Amino acid sequence: MKKRILCIAISLLLLMSLTPAQAKINNFYLRTRYGQLAPYENLVYNYAIDVYSGFYMYSDAQLNSLWENYTFEEGEEQVYDFRYWFSPDRTYEFQVQVKEQTYDSFATEVQNAPRYIFIMEDDMLARGYTNIRQLHDGILRDTPEGQMLETAYAFTIPSDNGDTNITVVYYDCYYQNIEYIFEITSYNGNYETAQYLLDQMVQTVDIWPAYSAI
Repeated sequence: MKKRILCIAISLLLLMSLTPAQAKINNFYLRTRYGQLAPYENLVYNYAIDVYSGFYMYSDAQLNSLWENYTFEEGEEQVYDFRYWFSPDRTYEFQVQVKEQTYDSFATEVQNAPRYIFIMEDDMLARGYTNIRQLHDGILRDTPEGQMLETAYAFTIPSDNGDTNITVVYYDCYYQNIEYIFEITSYNGNYETAQYLLDQMVQTVDIWPAYSAI
């Protein structure tokens, strides 16, 4: 079982007050709406990343409440830590996961990238999602921590109040037997803007060696 259902389950809590994203990338719009990049540092799990200053970060109490309501499936990888932010217009949600590696190596992760949606699809269909599709077969992106794997997929959440179209883009890397995931979810937006916002943040990432095992 792959690792992304955690994001989908929590994302359902943010479906109120949604507004459409820009149809094309507008840097001035993004800067004025979401602010400049501001540093976030996690000294427990050895990483730092700049996140848009206008994004709101979940408190530890809010994360604990979400965690208590999440049920892990048998065989699912252990998640050591996760952090969430959401944009003031509720159009974007950003998360960082620190977790057990899904595969034995990053090379295997890349090899399996084209199959991602097939691994997830049955569970997503069971949740009532429709129009499920993978947007590409995986793209290797250059970052300060070397190449990361980009995966992107989309689906629709039907509702009596109108369908919500979801686009998810994430960058993935393995470091000292730990998997780091940097992911953005877009509500009624488009892949291009979501990918741009995510890439701007990940281009600031720094991961450093742990002095003891997790």
